[in-house]
Amino acid sequence: MTHIGLDIASFFCETWSNYYPLDLTLLRRRFAADPISPQQSQAAYYVMRNLSTALEAVSPANIPYTLQSENVDFESILMQREGEILLAA
Repeated sequence: MTHIGLDIASFFCETWSNYYPLDLTLLRRRFAADPISPQQSQAAYYVMRNLSTALEAVSPANIPYTLQSENVDFESILMQREGEILLAA
């Protein structure tokens, strides 16, 4: 969401490489002893897929706004999509 708010394209490093030894991809790491190695999704795959769907056609919004909070510091991102204003805080 921060990347969208800043109009920066983002991607997941090693998205489909299941040969990396530390299992850092969106697919589960296979084992060399497996005669058949099925591709299985990691939980991060579903997070990335759902965020991509929810944030499709969203762009940064340049609309002045303020948020007030006495006890909590937080970051906020304002985005827009065809007649909608989206705020992530």
